[in-house]
This record gives sequence, C-alpha cells and structure tokens, in this order.
Amino acid sequence: MRLSDVAVWRFEGPFEADGPRAELSSESVAAALTKARSYTLRLIDGLPLEALHRPLGPFMSPLIWDLGHIAAYEDLWLSHRCAGSALLRPDLASVYDAFETPRATRVDVPLLAYGDALSFMQEVRDRTLATLADRGPHPVFHEMVLRHELQHTETMLQAMRLSGLDGAHGSGAEAVDGTGLELVDVPAGCFRMGASEDGFAYDNERPRHVVELTPYRIARTPVTNASWLAFTEGGGYRRREWWSDEGWSWKEKYDIGDCPSSRSGHPDAPVCHVSWFEADAFARGHGLRLPTEAEWAKAATGGGEALLHGVGSVWEWTATEFAGYPGFVAEPYREYSEVFFNRGYRVLRGWSRATHPDLASWSFRNWDLRQRRQLFAGVRLAASRSMGTSATTAMVAAWESRAVRGKARGCGESPTPPAAGGHGGGAGETAPPSRGPSVGEAVRSSEALPEVSIPSRRVDLASKLLSS
Repeated sequence: MRLSDVAVWRFEGPFEADGPRAELSSESVAAALTKARSYTLRLIDGLPLEALHRPLGPFMSPLIWDLGHIAAYEDLWLSHRCAGSALLRPDLASVYDAFETPRATRVDVPLLAYGDALSFMQEVRDRTLATLADRGPHPVFHEMVLRHELQHTETMLQAMRLSGLDGAHGSGAEAVDGTGLELVDVPAGCFRMGASEDGFAYDNERPRHVVELTPYRIARTPVTNASWLAFTEGGGYRRREWWSDEGWSWKEKYDIGDCPSSRSGHPDAPVCHVSWFEADAFARGHGLRLPTEAEWAKAATGGGEALLHGVGSVWEWTATEFAGYPGFVAEPYREYSEVFFNRGYRVLRGWSRATHPDLASWSFRNWDLRQRRQLFAGVRLAASRSMGTSATTAMVAAWESRAVRGKARGCGESPTPPAAGGHGGGAGETAPPSRGPSVGEAVRSSEALPEVSIPSRRVDLASKLLSS
C-alpha cells in the first residue's frame, strides 16, 4: 500500500466534547478487531517476502516482527491476563516483547516466517473471539489492544517510507495556506489540559489538570517544505550558532546536511521527517522557538476559535520533555509510558497522515528522542511575547521572502529516503536506559475556572471503525 492511499483525517476546526462512553457489545468489538486486522494486512499486501524479513531502514524492525508482536500482545492481554488462559506460544513471549528484544536485536533473533506469522495471528484471534463471545468485552483491554495494532501500522509505514516501499518519498501531506512563519496571538489565561474521564485514554493523558499560561504567539500552520528549503539554502545546516551543542554534535556525527523529503514534497505542504534537533535549529534561526506542550494544547483546543491549521499532516514537536501530569497513575502497566518519563524524550502532539484516522486525538501524547527522523514529524513555531516582536517580525519577513523565492523555483525529486538519526522509536516502543520516577508539572488550580472542551475523539472506537 502506498502512503498516498492512506485516508487523511482532515482538520475541520473545534469539535464537540465527547459524551459518556458507549457500552460495546461483543459483536461490535469483534467486528472492529476484524476490520483493524484487514487494514494491517492490506499495508503489506503485494510486498516481496524478502522485504518483510529484512530491516527496512536504520534502527527499524523487520515488518515480520511487527506482525508477531501484534499477535503476542493480543494474546497476552485478551487471553492470558483478561481470561486467565495460558499463553498460546510462551516460547515466543520474549522474542516479541518490545523491551526484552529491542529494535537493534530484532534482526538477529529467530522470527516466524511469513506463513507461520499469519497462522499465529489467526490462532490468537480465534482464541480472542471465543473468549469475547463467552465473557464480553473488557472495559479497557480490548480497546487498548485494538489501538495497539493500529499504532503499529504507522510504525510499519515508517519502515516502508524509509525503504521506499510505499512508493513515495515526500510526506504525502496536502498543502497548507501559509509558510509556517505566520504567528497568531494567544492571550494569557488558564485552561484544563488532558483527557477527560469519559472514554478511553492512555494513562499519560490523565488526569485533566489546570494550566496557566502567559501570553504567547504560535504559528498558524506547520512549517512548509519551501520554508525549510529556504532555511537549508540560507546556511541552516552550517550556522553553528543556531544549533544546540547536542544537536550540532548529532548533525556532524551523522553528516546531516538537509531534509531530503523537503525537496521531493509539495512546496506548500508541511515539511516531514525532521528531528527535534533540526526543528529547534530552524526555530532559533528565525528568532523563534518550539511551543511547549501546554501552549500547543491550549491553541488547539482551548478556545472557541481554531487557531491551529494543518493539524493532522505531521506530528508536531514540542519543547516539553515527556513526563507525567500532576497526579499521574500508571495503568494498566508501567511500561507503556512511565518508564520513559524524564529520560530525554520530547512530546509530539497532533497526528500525521500515516496515523489511522480513528486514532486521531487532541489529547494523545506521542514521544520520542530528539535525534529521531523516521517519524512523520514536522514543526510548528512559537514565540514568547517578550522575545522582541519587532525584531522577530523583521527576521520572519526576511525568511518568508526566501521561502517564496524557493517555492517559485519548485522542489526537485530526491531518491534518497529520510535517514534515521541514530535510533528507532515510537510511543511506548523503545526501552529506556533506566526506569525513573514520574515527575509532574506544577500548575495552579482554580475551582472557578470554566470547563474547556478537550475532545479525545476516542469514545467507542469499535463503533467508529465500523462506521468508517
């Protein structure tokens, strides 16, 4: 499947708040699981067997590992932990455990052949459906397993993009109305951040809490390919003063000199496959910065008017280190997110074109290391009101002029897929160097604060899948 064939979740402005969680029937959950499996297998339909068994890019798993992992995870949670059954294949448990077999070693361990992997997936599914018919759906586990499989389809698309197997080298994103350098004002004030108690959400999205922000400015759209090319051609990868010490060291070590997909994508589409280091340098070069996670969330969902456009084209890096919200409680297991807290990971918000449409969520928190480039990630800029508005405006105007000239020239084709920055990754996937405690951000509470609707768009995923 080509990435261009994947459905796009279009940004349509503010949404209504989610209502109470609908009761799911065994039949609706079974149908949703079946539909998700069809989507997974359609991604690899037509690929040569050799491509399934080899790593498709630096630090990415072979696609065949993802298939086995999807099955093993489902068996663990829906048959073993939910129903108390023994594991179907205990000999495969460690092979398809993301922590016991990290990405760097997955090409060296014996993996199931394609036919055997499909048989394993089907045998697990048969047990899942039998248990579901007998016991009914679990209030959390079935939806968690369903989302896990759909999340892995984006990981698989990352690997396919790195190897060119999706048939395209640009981001595949649609054009946005802007360069990514136009900023809008966001007033000071408090808002409630995080997922509500209604519907499904991951542990790191809760609890909803009060955040107070001073006035700031944020870009109306993500940075475009034309703007990125202007930055590159203006010495963006050579100007040491625009890079952090760690970012410059990474760039020099891996000889990073541009973003290949910025040349092959549409000039007005958001740039894709950039690392946090590159995003940070781009912001510095424009006298700006990356938004904090709270700034992104408030601008996206905290007001009556939609301030952010182009959401859903690419994941958007933030300046915030991944950590638990105040009052965080790990559930149903620590390894999903808590073990990654305060270990250098940065939060990404929004979703990308490669994200399954039914996973698009305003409250979801993706995270990864700063050097990662394989993600479908771009950048949205921000500025403090104290950053010197006149000087910043002049600098941005100069860069906008460069971007317009770059767009007039057009973007050439580049056969080189975007390189990974030294590691693989994705939310809840890469084992951290150590497992530290949760540290939440300190915020002021206010009982008088009006409730702000922050929809998760996650209520009754089974029903949504069936209706799509």
